[in-house]
Amino acid sequence: MEDVSVVDMSLEQWKSTFDINMTSSFLVVREYLKQLAQATEAQKESASIVLVGSTAGKFGERGHADYAATKSDEFSVDILIIEQCQYSPYWQP
Repeated sequence: MEDVSVVDMSLEQWKSTFDINMTSSFLVVREYLKQLAQATEAQKESASIVLVGSTAGKFGERGHADYAATKSDEFSVDILIIEQCQYSPYWQP
């Protein structure tokens, strides 16, 4: 993808990047967790969710504010999934 400054970025590009990087992750995780609810205890104990972040989310990336913003949000989504997922080792009833 070519470099585009924030001032020159279209709303369409911004929304598209969020749909690709955030909405798709949400949809996959949501469906995975629905299926995991039906899994055996052994399957639940070995289940994993892996979301791929980027240093762009922590440090930014010139010309790719849309991408950096989604990767920064990805870190927050990871934490929310851990806190909200009853199958997480961090979950407390």
